[in-house]
Amino acid sequence: MHQYMVPNSRDEGITGIQTVGIHGEWTDGDLKVVEAIFERCVQNGPDGLLEIELSGESKQRIRLFPADSYRMEITLAADNSEHDRKRIEMPNVILNVKMEKKGLDL
Repeated sequence: MHQYMVPNSRDEGITGIQTVGIHGEWTDGDLKVVEAIFERCVQNGPDGLLEIELSGESKQRIRLFPADSYRMEITLAADNSEHDRKRIEMPNVILNVKMEKKGLDL
């Protein structure tokens, strides 16, 4: 039974999480809490996007977007071309897959 519970992401060429985008109604208090928790927070652009860098080498990011309704968008990195640009949508969650480009900033 244990073998069926092991994720098959490595076998399918999914190499990790690239970005997590959280869309919602952010208050100033919410953003202050996030900035207090994460050292590497940057306010980007006039749209109020807050970006959190998790690791310099992996280029993993959490991005907070202002929006009228809540949803989460997760982008996975892959080295399997069969999965490039695939998209799965569930209620309030979107899962994207992008091919990794070695040596390039994603």
